[in-house]
Amino acid sequence: MYKKLYIAVLILFFGLMAVFGVFLFSTDVGVNVLAIKKSSKWIEPAGFGLIAPACASSAPPPAISCDAGGNPSIVITWTDNVGPPGFLSPCQNVNVTFTPGGTFSAGCFPTGTSGSYTWNGASNNVTYSYTVDRDLLGDGSVMHNITSGSFTPTCVPQAPNQAPVADAKIGTNNNATSHADLITVTQGIPTPIFLSANDSYDPNDWGDAVNGVQASGRCEWNRNFISDTANPPTFDPPSIESPVSSQDCNIGLGPVVFDTPGTYTYPVLQITDSKGLLSNIDTVTVQVDPPTPNQAPTASAEISTDGISFSNSVSVTRGQPVNLFFRATGSSDPDGSLASCQWNSNLDQSTLDPWINRVDTTL
Repeated sequence: MYKKLYIAVLILFFGLMAVFGVFLFSTDVGVNVLAIKKSSKWIEPAGFGLIAPACASSAPPPAISCDAGGNPSIVITWTDNVGPPGFLSPCQNVNVTFTPGGTFSAGCFPTGTSGSYTWNGASNNVTYSYTVDRDLLGDGSVMHNITSGSFTPTCVPQAPNQAPVADAKIGTNNNATSHADLITVTQGIPTPIFLSANDSYDPNDWGDAVNGVQASGRCEWNRNFISDTANPPTFDPPSIESPVSSQDCNIGLGPVVFDTPGTYTYPVLQITDSKGLLSNIDTVTVQVDPPTPNQAPTASAEISTDGISFSNSVSVTRGQPVNLFFRATGSSDPDGSLASCQWNSNLDQSTLDPWINRVDTTL
């Protein structure tokens, strides 16, 4: 008897469950229950807690980029793994809401995919809140919050790109601070030549990551400027790529011979920034002077009997031995130093003798 009663109770129980299921999924009450949205990133439609695993989502902070005019662009990305697929709409629309700003459709994303939305309607120095929601059933009744947060764009306009300014100097040593716009050299004499760009600059800042010379610009020199005086000249390799500063553009050419007297202006330096804008072509000037004609030295002889007191003359006693000392310290050469001296120490003859001092001379 109890066994039959037990079977009857089970039949009644399952029958009631079947009736409740039909009621739940076919009436407005069922729809209202499914429409419950929990305030969490883990959403389960009501009634499916035993069979629907919670959905997992992740999203990095919004990426804010700025264009040259200082206008912000906001990119929100996410990854959302929702389930179970059997209870979801084939097209799960994602809506992105910015406050202030409005709500925008990010499109339809199938289950278990990543997505992104770009918004170009933000203003600088305004704080926005945002939410990203997925329509799980496709009818707006069950919305799953993927991510939310806030951001404040702070873009500023970039300065317009301006061409760099080349300022070349020339010198005869590698100390660039001593270089000038003009040097003077002597015709036919090998002269070490150094070229410097220390005073060159980029109005956008030499090291600017977008427009600066350092980013991907270069310095170019007319290394063969003596024979290439055209303007523009042919800039000889190697160019100096991505110089960290203008000083990194300095070069040395080694000894150079200038053959013709005169004053010559040579185009030597051009600089290019990372956007390809060209600087002016700057020049240096070389004044070539002819060598000074050689001039004869001036001899100035003095005599002494004691090697201490010298003068232009001395008094001696005839027939008595005497020590005579000569010196030429008053002699000079307008072109430089004296090369050699010759003395006539045999005073009663015209023979030239290279001795400086003559001792025990008998007159």
